[in-house]
Amino acid sequence: MGEKWIDASADSTYDTLCEIYDHELQKHGLCYAAQGAGLEAAAVTYFEATLNTADRISAATEQINVWAALDTPQTTLAEIEALYDYKVMVFGSAVDGENKLSVIRTCYEKPTDIGSDGPTTQIDCANATATSTFSVCSGDEPITLLPYVAPGSSSLSTSAGSANDAYFFRAYG
Repeated sequence: MGEKWIDASADSTYDTLCEIYDHELQKHGLCYAAQGAGLEAAAVTYFEATLNTADRISAATEQINVWAALDTPQTTLAEIEALYDYKVMVFGSAVDGENKLSVIRTCYEKPTDIGSDGPTTQIDCANATATSTFSVCSGDEPITLLPYVAPGSSSLSTSAGSANDAYFFRAYG
């Protein structure tokens, strides 16, 4: 999970394990415990489901990583949307006010049997709306794919390019 589900704002995988995994399980994975499994078993099933879902859309992630490695790391909203068979939500940071990719949310039909396969029926997401954390990426200008830089930091993080991997289960749970 340390390679596929990273938090670019954390300095180490250990910090990521302690923070983002706990956050995601508490916010999105508790549906798995509601199916009658103990919390530990539910956590394992949830994270397996998340990684299985990420594998199903890995071609899109790989293409975004190719664009991010270009001399001018950018793409367009239309190019990102074309990577998916269904409508996705594409967000930038509301903090820096730039059209810089932070998160891509894919949406899924809630399965009748919640298991480690994860949701397998992708559906169109609702229209994206801005929050205090995320702004909706504009289709009127290029979306930059520059690495994450912590506020007040002048150095670039080495953990760029996978911010979209942490947000797969927003549509249910």
